[in-house]
Amino acid sequence: MLRRRNQVQNDSASGRRLEGQSAIVTGASRGLGALVAERLARAGANLALTARSEGPLEEVAARARRHGVQVITVPGDISDAAVRAKLVDNAETAFGRIDILVNNAGLFETAPFTSVDPATIDDILAVNMHAVLHLMHAVLPGMAERGHGRVVNMSSLAGRVAPAYSTVYATTKAGEIAASNALNAEYRGTGVTVSAVCPGWVTDTGMWHDAAASRGVTTSRLAGKTTPSKVVRAVMKVIDTGLPEIYVNTPPIRPMLVLGESSPRLRHFMLRLLGVHRAFKRAAELD
Repeated sequence: MLRRRNQVQNDSASGRRLEGQSAIVTGASRGLGALVAERLARAGANLALTARSEGPLEEVAARARRHGVQVITVPGDISDAAVRAKLVDNAETAFGRIDILVNNAGLFETAPFTSVDPATIDDILAVNMHAVLHLMHAVLPGMAERGHGRVVNMSSLAGRVAPAYSTVYATTKAGEIAASNALNAEYRGTGVTVSAVCPGWVTDTGMWHDAAASRGVTTSRLAGKTTPSKVVRAVMKVIDTGLPEIYVNTPPIRPMLVLGESSPRLRHFMLRLLGVHRAFKRAAELD
């Protein structure tokens, strides 16, 4: 254990600590997915990238290749089983193995629950939950056989403290946290870890920014915020350390989350106090 910890620290200091490893990143054409892909490339990882938007995906791939790594792209909808199979097969063919899986692709809704079209519910579940489970199911056996692997599920604080007007999204993010915790326990001692990265309100990019923050919808300052660079650092941290779960937000909300876990009534009070429900309602009205 000590040798492995020292190895992580030495590799982290080297800058190219993922040299020779290979990673899959979903939802890699923009936002946090694009930033994570480029950061992995800077660390030396070869990449298999997927997203629905082929043009932007190829632009991300071109930027990643400037770091001297191999990059393949598989454009398509990750909810499609054929796209998932092609992604995994092409990555294994190109690189020989898959060391890292970053499940970043996601869909987001802000609307009263009963106004959400049933087809939209199915779409969100297919991308945020079904694709995540199926990709993990595909790569975990090989990781366990080799004795090393990292799965990173890009969840959200919404999976811990579910806001109103985003029921389906919050449900899937809670599911990602549960799956990560369960699998991290199941694979304990194998060299494989499954981690949930849980950002709060991300500035400048990401689904909340695109849906609401860019139009002036905000929450209380106590609810905190985070930056894209901090989220990317958190992803790299769980890849380095195997931490099972990490929150990415400014400090005020963290003790509130702990208190909220002890009392559902207190949790709901805090969300009202912080203006979280109000912000999501406002975002739903804008849509």
